Amino acid sequence: MESTTIRRPVTLKVVVTPELKKETLEGLKEAIREIEKEIAAIDGEAKRLIPDLERKNLKQAMELKRQIEVERTKRTDLKVSMEARIQEAQAWELDEEVVQGRLEGIAEVKVGDNLNEILSTSIVVKDNKVIKITSEG
Repeated sequence: MESTTIRRPVTLKVVVTPELKKETLEGLKEAIREIEKEIAAIDGEAKRLIPDLERKNLKQAMELKRQIEVERTKRTDLKVSMEARIQEAQAWELDEEVVQGRLEGIAEVKVGDNLNEILSTSIVVKDNKVIKITSEG
């Protein structure tokens, strides 16, 4: 066999533009507002349900408190993560390339190919247009 087809990771990078930076920051801020609403709803449900349940079944009340705390912690951790992403996005410089995510692509590998080049491919996008495809190996 002289060649085979493989799946490989592809890094998606975007060129920072004023519009991208603005949209990213707005999206992250909106996500934080939604998380804060969810935390407030969780707290409201806890205040409404737990006192009555404590009178009826203490064991169930303790389990509900634990579940509520787990859900609240998940959302709080997510909010902290979003706040960190806001700080990262605020630090972006115009025309800088930043990693937007990872994709999966298919590549043919032949005897003699440089595997590092095949496995380290990036696609660079600016204003939703592919401007460059690179192999960094």
